[in-house]
Amino acid sequence: AIIKRITKEIESTSGLSFTVNNRLTKPDKLITSTLNFYQSLKRYRKTNQGGYPNRIDVLNIDVSEDNEHRAYLIMDTIIKLLRVRHHDVIVRYRDTFAVIQGEEIKIRIREKQNFLDTRETLGKAFNLNSGELIFVIGDYNKKEFRDGAEKLENKISSIVAYLEYQGNIKKDERIKWEIRRKEEERQEQIRREFKERQDKEVKEFKNLFLQAIRLHQANILRTYIQTVDSNMIKNGKLTEDYTRWKAWAEIKISWYDPLINGADPLLSNYHKTNIFKELLKEWQ
Repeated sequence: AIIKRITKEIESTSGLSFTVNNRLTKPDKLITSTLNFYQSLKRYRKTNQGGYPNRIDVLNIDVSEDNEHRAYLIMDTIIKLLRVRHHDVIVRYRDTFAVIQGEEIKIRIREKQNFLDTRETLGKAFNLNSGELIFVIGDYNKKEFRDGAEKLENKISSIVAYLEYQGNIKKDERIKWEIRRKEEERQEQIRREFKERQDKEVKEFKNLFLQAIRLHQANILRTYIQTVDSNMIKNGKLTEDYTRWKAWAEIKISWYDPLINGADPLLSNYHKTNIFKELLKEWQ
């Protein structure tokens, strides 16, 4: 129903030509480049001289020589009609695409092949050109417009309508895909930001925990020095070496205490972080 509506809308548009002429009149540039290539190819194969012609902007038309002219006329009419409808046709490598709503749809014209099995007499099998032309739209889920009761020449508006229909479908699918992709990216950004916040929180908590451990350990060391000092005074063992050791120990405790973070000429923050881990390994 949608395709029929588009077909009627196209056919009712003034100034559009659906007539396939008997001769090429001001052919589209892609028709011209295709003709030039195959003419050059025929000369090359006939004379076997010069270089193989460059295949540039050659339409995907696979028909016998007897049907080349007719295929060019049909393709030229369709291309011109698409351009008037503000669409485009492009060639990439060996493929031809109608560009509808910015979406690329593969198109080509081929000729139906009839299989002739003569192996019983000649030992060979042949594919014979049937003269029946087929306009193919798409690649995997392809749609074919064939010669039949009506020739392809009478199906031009239906072909263009189907291309526009497919272009609209592909555009809608692309928009939906873009919406899904952006939503997935947004969700991924949310997950990434949450993970970053989580990692930062864990890092800060670890640091808090380490600071608390360091303070606790610094206080243990102070208690130890106070106990040793009391014992030295009690036993009358306050020597010069002990006094130097006590001063050294107090400097190290001030350096290790997270509330003081005193300076030390030899040890760095790396040692503050790892010295307890190294002790744990030694104790194990």
